[in-house]
Amino acid sequence: MKRAHWMYCCLAIAVIATSAQGATFFVNADTGDDSNAGTSAAKPFYRIQTAIDAAALRPGPDMIQIANGEYRENLAISDTDELTLLGGTGVVVIAANASKDVIKISRGDVSLAEMAVTGGNKGIAPTGSAGEPVSLSLRDVVVMDNSGDGVKATSVGNVDASQCAFVDNGGTGLKVQTADSVTVSHCSFEGNTGRGLRSEDVKSTTVSHCQVLNNNDDGIKVVTAVLNRTKASFSISDTTISASADDGIDLEAVGDIRVTNVTVQNTIGDDGMSIDDGASVVVIDSTFMNSNADGLDMDDTESIRLVNVTSTGNNGSGFQIKAEEHYNIESVNIVGSEFSDNGLDGIWIVEEGTVVERVSLTSVTANDNGESGWDIVVTGPVKLSAVTSEGNGQPNTP
Repeated sequence: MKRAHWMYCCLAIAVIATSAQGATFFVNADTGDDSNAGTSAAKPFYRIQTAIDAAALRPGPDMIQIANGEYRENLAISDTDELTLLGGTGVVVIAANASKDVIKISRGDVSLAEMAVTGGNKGIAPTGSAGEPVSLSLRDVVVMDNSGDGVKATSVGNVDASQCAFVDNGGTGLKVQTADSVTVSHCSFEGNTGRGLRSEDVKSTTVSHCQVLNNNDDGIKVVTAVLNRTKASFSISDTTISASADDGIDLEAVGDIRVTNVTVQNTIGDDGMSIDDGASVVVIDSTFMNSNADGLDMDDTESIRLVNVTSTGNNGSGFQIKAEEHYNIESVNIVGSEFSDNGLDGIWIVEEGTVVERVSLTSVTANDNGESGWDIVVTGPVKLSAVTSEGNGQPNTP
C-alpha cells in the first residue's frame, strides 16, 4: 500500500512538473492555418494572436516561434506566466489597425526577440499595475514608424532592451513611466519626433553602448515626479549622443548620477547635459562639444565631481553651476579637465539663493573662451592647483 501511494505521488509530481514547462507554438504566414494545433513547425498557426491565446491557456513559460514574413495584426498579450515571441531577421509585425497599438501587453513577463514592430499608434505598450505586474524584455527588435511612441511602458517591473533600434517614431523612441528598472544596451535611438529615451519615476536607469542621434527633443530625459529623487539612479557609459533638438541629456531630481566615456555633441537646442536637483554626480572620461548653449549645466546639485572631462566649442559656457533655491552645493571637484573655445566662460559657478560650500580645480585648462576662463563667485573656499588659463576675453574671478 505504501509503495502504491509513493508511486501515485511521484506520478502526480511528474504531471505537475511537465505541465509547468509550458509549450512551444509555431506561426507561419505562408503555410499556417489557425485550425492547426500549432505545436509543430509542420502544422503551424497562421496568426500570432492565435498562438498567444493558446499559450495563455497553458501554465508555465511558453515560446512562440514566428517564421519569416509579414504579419498584419494588432496583438494583445495577457499571460500569467513567461511568454517569449521569437522571430527572425525577416519577421515584421505591422498594425492591421494603424490607430491602435501594434502590441499591447496587460499582464505577464514578456520577451520579444528578432522582429520589427511598425505602423501602429504605439509600437509596444506594456501597462501594468500592482496587482497585474508586467515586465518587458526586447532583443534585436526594431520599433519604427509608429505614429506615437515606439515603446510606452507604464507601471511595470523591469524593462530590458539590448541590440534594439527605436527609429522614426512620432513620439519618443522608448518611454518608461513608473518602473523598478530600465536597462538599455547596444541600442540606437534615431530620428524620433519626441525624445530618444524618457525614463520617469524609475528606480534605476542604466544605458550603455548606445547611439542616440537626431531626435527632435532631448536625446535622453530622466526625471522623478512622484518618486523621491534619492530613490532614483542614472548611469550611462560608452554612448554617443548627437544632434538633439533640446538637451543631449536632461536629468531632473535624480539622486545618484554616473556618466562614463560619453560623448555629447552638436546639441541643436540647448545644453549638452543639464542636471537639476541632483544628489551626487560623477562624470569621467567624457566630452561635451558644440552645444547651442552650455556644454554642462548643473543647478542645485549637492556633490559634483568631474575627472578627465572635455567641454569645448559650446555657444554658452563650458561648465555652468548655479546654487539656486533647493539645495546647497556641498562640493565641486574638477580634475584633469579642459573647458576651452566656448562662447562665454570656460567655468561659471554662481550663487543665486543657496550657497556653494567649496570648489577645487586641479590640472584644469580653460583657454580661448569668449569671456573668463573661470568666473567663480561663491561663499566657500576656492582651491586652484595647476590651472591654465590663456587667451580668454575677460579676466578670471577669483
